Amino acid sequence: SRMLNSMDDSGTEGDVGDRPLYDCVAESPMYELAACNVLKELLMVVRQRSTFSLILPEMILVRSGSEEICLRDDKAGSSSVGSNTASSCFQPPELSKTSPATDLKASMREAAYAWNLGVVVYTLMAGYPPFASTLPDACPFFADFQLTHRLACPEHFTTSAIRILVDMLCLEPEQRISIEGLERACDDWRRSILL
Repeated sequence: SRMLNSMDDSGTEGDVGDRPLYDCVAESPMYELAACNVLKELLMVVRQRSTFSLILPEMILVRSGSEEICLRDDKAGSSSVGSNTASSCFQPPELSKTSPATDLKASMREAAYAWNLGVVVYTLMAGYPPFASTLPDACPFFADFQLTHRLACPEHFTTSAIRILVDMLCLEPEQRISIEGLERACDDWRRSILL
């Protein structure tokens, strides 16, 4: 089983051979079981955080010579939040007018993480994010998504994967799946894969 550990505050990435997980899936999408395992481990990290801090696929590292993964704490990642770049789609749209340093209520923090992790899981499974930006003028698909709440998924996504992504991405913040609900949904998703 894989382990996901947050990096220490020194910013070291351990062995020089640590490799971003996203580089490993760039040539072909991640299998659902692996994506489910990564999500489960990211949920453990989220549970330990008291504030919202954006998680990007390139922050997830694979330890050299093992299956262990860790999360690189990317202080620079916050500078791209709200910018007109592909990384801006990882921030929930409801936070676009909020300072990253703002403390969110627990329910809003959970909704923000559900969105953030939904985009991460989609990206790992598809090899690309569901939309290039959350800014409607930069990404017309996101404008469509905001109006219809329909998510375009590649053909290889199973019904179980789509269901969990819909709960993470296609609902208003108040209705999004909670972290606890996401942990249960992740267990159900895993069971459906293994059956």
